[in-house]
This record gives sequence, structure tokens and C-alpha cells, in this order.
Amino acid sequence: SLAKPAICRFEVVLRESTLQVQTARVFAQQVLALLVFAGLAWWFWSLAQAQGVAFGGAVAALNTLMIGSRLQGLPADQVRAQASVMSGAVQRFVFTLLALAAAIVWLHLPPLAMIIGMLSGHIVFAIHAVLLRRSQEPIA
Repeated sequence: SLAKPAICRFEVVLRESTLQVQTARVFAQQVLALLVFAGLAWWFWSLAQAQGVAFGGAVAALNTLMIGSRLQGLPADQVRAQASVMSGAVQRFVFTLLALAAAIVWLHLPPLAMIIGMLSGHIVFAIHAVLLRRSQEPIA
């Protein structure tokens, strides 16, 4: 049987990296994406829209750090690990809700722009998840 080729150099790197390195890569690329999208929002719309995009992207990037730190310290016991992941999901959900509420109420940031920023971060996260899953598949 033929070996499955890596789709890019990045996929080979994923096979050899630790969770901490992967989390840092995803975070850095999310920050880059939020800067690009915020710059585009400023160019095409306004400064307020750009700030909303940047805020939403920052919330998504901070969620990545929260996921990474939660997964780093998972206990060996499966039941406790599942409980830790579930409580981490609730923690991220509450953080996201409070951050978005604060941005709307106190900072008066546009909600649609924040959603666009959050989507940019989640798209980067999803791309990494697909590449990681593909790199974990058997080569032969």
C-alpha cells in the first residue's frame, strides 16, 4: 500500500508536537487572523467595527488558551478527565457570555463585528483540528 502524503509541511510538524506547542501555534495564528480581520474591518467599515472584530477574536483566542490549559492537566482517571473537560466547557461558555455582555453594555461594541471576530478565531481552530486529526490517521 502507498503511504498517504502529508498535505503540507505543517501536517508533519503536527505529528511531532506536544499539546502545549500546538496550543501556542493555534493561539498565535488566531491572533494573526484577528489582526487581519480587524484591519479589514477598519479599512472597509469603521474603527468601531474593527474594535468589535478584534474583541471577538480575542475572546476566541483566550478560549483556546483555556482549552489548552484544561487539557494539559487532565487526570489519568477517565471519569475525572471527563468531568474536567465538561467543567472547562462550562467555564469557557460563562467567560464568553460575560465578555460579550460587557463588550455590548459597557464598551458599546457592535455585536455583528464581535461575531465575525469570534468566527475568525474558531475557523483557525477548526482548521487545526482537521489537520491534527488527519495527521493522526494511519499512514499506510
